[in-house]
Amino acid sequence: MSRNNSIQVVLIVLFTILFVLSGYLAINEAIHIGALRAEIRTVQQEILQQKTLLAQLRKLKNNEGFLREQYNEISMLIPGQPFEERLIKKLHQSANNSGIPMIMIKFGKRSEEKELIWMPLEISYVGSYAEFMDLLSEIMYGNRLIRIDELELYVNEGLLEIDILANAFYSN
Repeated sequence: MSRNNSIQVVLIVLFTILFVLSGYLAINEAIHIGALRAEIRTVQQEILQQKTLLAQLRKLKNNEGFLREQYNEISMLIPGQPFEERLIKKLHQSANNSGIPMIMIKFGKRSEEKELIWMPLEISYVGSYAEFMDLLSEIMYGNRLIRIDELELYVNEGLLEIDILANAFYSN
């Protein structure tokens, strides 16, 4: 019987080792499966973000023509260079179209805010009220962005004298 007892002990030890080893392997696999699930969730979130980005890019692609047109319009309103000569010519042309002569134009010290450079202007005109209203319309709806900051009107010998402080802009 001692041999049977020894075999039983060996079998019990073997089964215990197999049971512990199986438990270890099962726990190890469960941990690995948990890590894989976490990685799958992360990948799924990344896929969702990529799908969202792709949808936004497709929407932009659909609006490309419209966006290019707006960019071109803004580029004309706010050019990449100061183009002082063009600005002076445009203001003279607007004055001539309105029948009001430009007396003086002077550029002030420029300042920069983010990617926009402000170009201060002092402009003087002499003419009638109706001519001045036409001029303002031409300036406001012209092809260059000009913001009028201050406007002074004087009457001298029946004519309106107009002094304008304004800013034109360009990007760098």
